[in-house]
Amino acid sequence: MRRGLAAFAGLVLGTAPLMAQQDDPMAMQRCIWACLANSPGAASAEYNACVDRQCSDIGGAQADDPPPVSQWQSGVASDGRTRFAGVARSGGHRGGLYYMCDAQGQSYLALIGVEGPPGTYRVRVGRADLPVPFDRRRVELSVDVVPGGQVMRALEGPGMGTILDPSGRVVFAQSLTGGAAALRETYAACGR
Repeated sequence: MRRGLAAFAGLVLGTAPLMAQQDDPMAMQRCIWACLANSPGAASAEYNACVDRQCSDIGGAQADDPPPVSQWQSGVASDGRTRFAGVARSGGHRGGLYYMCDAQGQSYLALIGVEGPPGTYRVRVGRADLPVPFDRRRVELSVDVVPGGQVMRALEGPGMGTILDPSGRVVFAQSLTGGAAALRETYAACGR
C-alpha cells in the first residue's frame, strides 16, 4: 500500500500544474486571518467568500489571471486497485487532499505534497474544528478514517475546508464544493 500511495503521490505531483511559488509563505495565512478578523466567524458566508475572493490566488497568479480553480476528482490510483476522491491545493501549491480506499478494507485521508511533521492537525469546515492525528507511515501525511465518520462527514459538507498543521499554519484551504459526490462515488467503488 505504501508503494500505491507513493505512486499516486508521484502521479498527482507530476501532473499538477506548475505555478510560481509564493515569495512569502505566510501571505496566505495573513490573508485568511484578515478575513476571519473582518467577519462574524469561520462558519460565516462572509468569511468563506472573503477567503475565496482574496486569498485563493496568493502565490503566483498575475492580476489579469483568473484565480486557479480546483475541481474534485475521483478515479483509480496508478496501482489499479486503490480508489481516490480528492481536490488539488490552490494558491500555487502542489498536491492536495485525497480520500483513498480499496476493496481490502484500507480507508484513509492523505495530504499529498504537504511538508511538515506528523502530529495533530486541525480540520476546519463550517462549525467543525476537528483534531486529526496525521502520521507518515504511508510516506505522505495520512490518517485512517471511516466513511460516515466525523472527519469525512465534515469534508462532505459545503463551504471552505481548511487544515492547519500542529503549529497552526494553514497547509490546505480549498472549497469543498463537489466533494460529497466524488467521495460517495469512491465509497461505493470500495464497497463502503
